[in-house]
Amino acid sequence: MNQGGTPGGHNNGEGKVWRPGDADEELGKGHEKTELELYDLFEDEAIPDTSAQKLNYQESTTYDLLRRAVAAQVAQMREMLKNHEAKEKEREWKRGLPDGELDDMRLVEAACGDQNVFRRRQDSKNAALLASKPKRILIACDLSPSMSVLDRIDDRLRRLQEALVFIFESFTGFMQKYDYQITGYSAAGYDYVFVPWTKPPRSTSQRLAVLERMVSHARHAPSGDGTLSATEWAVKEVRKREGDEYFVFVISDCELNRHDISPPEWNKLLMADPQVNAYAIIISMSSAETKMFLDGIDKGHGFACQERDELAGIFKKVFQETLDKDKP
Repeated sequence: MNQGGTPGGHNNGEGKVWRPGDADEELGKGHEKTELELYDLFEDEAIPDTSAQKLNYQESTTYDLLRRAVAAQVAQMREMLKNHEAKEKEREWKRGLPDGELDDMRLVEAACGDQNVFRRRQDSKNAALLASKPKRILIACDLSPSMSVLDRIDDRLRRLQEALVFIFESFTGFMQKYDYQITGYSAAGYDYVFVPWTKPPRSTSQRLAVLERMVSHARHAPSGDGTLSATEWAVKEVRKREGDEYFVFVISDCELNRHDISPPEWNKLLMADPQVNAYAIIISMSSAETKMFLDGIDKGHGFACQERDELAGIFKKVFQETLDKDKP
């Protein structure tokens, strides 16, 4: 398994080792005309020298800007999590009592003359047991070079960063119940780990470091797509640890036709394990491809978003539905 960072030294499947210095050559290959024109337009800036900006990126104001963009959704998400946690701690029924409320689960015994057929609420002694297995959440992020190069057109990389800040902020304080791993994929590989299980970034500097490594990967990765491989791996990977429930989110900016990705084939990988709630999220796609994509993915498991706040909103929607389903 790859541990985050720049994918230098990773075999690109053609028998040679790819290094960041090969990026200018790689970025000009294998793209349709429309996207090729955009790449040509920004070719000189595709792999910018970031040494001068590196310190600025790590300033807290940078993170604050990302946080403000999703602040309202974070507040809503945290309120949902707090309310659900409070309900789990509510009193539960104590059964088999000689008085109290008639237990509808013991009506037969009551008809037979049993006196201990009543129930009464009590403070839960099993709250710790209920939370012993966290929900496992694996977020696989597309870090192909198009994420970086075309970010200046539609903010796709910025939107991804904001969505990850939403995850960082929303689940702070709830890690016993919601454990997440954040990975990245590109033509360089499908299993780069940027945030491992049980080790979320806790400080602003740690979170910025994660985002910076992901941006660096996108800037230096070879051209190509790893969406299907990443999906197949993620659905298997999330089940390796015991959990109460399993989620996989595959975030991609792939063009289906250019990369010869069949939505039904992608859907088959997403639905491979009935115990895993897997979702495909496209963050940049033409309207024609959007319809083809959504028609090929199981209803409720495919999302196409273009606006800045939609990506974080998708996470919130999925978890809200889960919390509603899990109401005590």
